[in-house]
Amino acid sequence: MISTIKRQIFPIYILVLLTLVFSSCISVERTIKLNSDGSGEEVLKLIYQKEFYNMLGTFTMMFDSTGGQSNLMDSMYNATSELSKLRSSFESTEGLRLIESYSRIQPDSSNLVYVNYAFDSVYKIGESMNKVSDDFEDQPAKITYETEDGNIVFRYLYESPDVGNDPSADSLKAQMMSGMASMFQNGKFRFELNSPYDVVSSNATSQDGRNLVWDLPLSDIITNNRLLIEAVLKPE
Repeated sequence: MISTIKRQIFPIYILVLLTLVFSSCISVERTIKLNSDGSGEEVLKLIYQKEFYNMLGTFTMMFDSTGGQSNLMDSMYNATSELSKLRSSFESTEGLRLIESYSRIQPDSSNLVYVNYAFDSVYKIGESMNKVSDDFEDQPAKITYETEDGNIVFRYLYESPDVGNDPSADSLKAQMMSGMASMFQNGKFRFELNSPYDVVSSNATSQDGRNLVWDLPLSDIITNNRLLIEAVLKPE
């Protein structure tokens, strides 16, 4: 959905503004159960606040002097309920098996996109966000799961691509991030890892035995353009 609008001819400052506003209206929750052989299962939830669709519709209408985009604005709120593409993407990818998926409007008018799937290799979880939403199509995470000094180290690295090499665009992006920082605080990123091994160390925000949780403001990830999740595990 967002990728389609990005292909239209928008000034760079509008593109940056859209990125910032949309990110403040989305929350991500990932719960991963990892087996000792690297396979496992994930429950992934994307929560889109109603403001996400309101903002997207407003900006679309601003650049539509003929009113030809009105139908698009009317249908935006239900855009994430089009799950056939999502299901097809999972089913056509080797090493992934879709268990359940749905889109549901919540009591607070937010739209919940729910996906439960199994993977045969932990490396596959770096691709799943891209299959759930076009918003992440150019931003895959890199997963490593390797033995280091007798321990197994799990790393999840996300790095956002730059908007370009134009210094003026970089400066404008920085100004907008500073001026709109308060809007980001509604967006949250939660990553939960249920490990098959005891935990030696991690950069998680909380731990309960072998269960690690990273609860992070989405604003920090957007501002830093980077997220590193790391856990050192002791094999049995």
